[in-house]
Amino acid sequence: MEAAGGDVQAAVERFFGGGTPRQEAGGGGVDELIARFERADRMRESGDARGALAEFEGCLAQARGLGNRQAEGAVLGELGSACGNLGRHDEAVTLNAETLGSESFANI
Repeated sequence: MEAAGGDVQAAVERFFGGGTPRQEAGGGGVDELIARFERADRMRESGDARGALAEFEGCLAQARGLGNRQAEGAVLGELGSACGNLGRHDEAVTLNAETLGSESFANI
């Protein structure tokens, strides 16, 4: 966030733009992924964990389609949170373990 001058939107764009953007037909680009991720996060925060889960699953497919490993890691973490909110703890643990293995956390 510091690299983005404290601007949250700029930080999100830098984070999601950090992968290897590859446009796929009908799959949308990084901007669409960011908007979808933010929408899913708002759904989860407002208590709609089921809706958020479905939206985050779409984000995961989109991040993988773009070849964006950083976005994939972020989405896996949010999927884990949504599963935890729904009481699906085994899935949450598995998703969080995948998050730790992703490139977004590789240098920690």
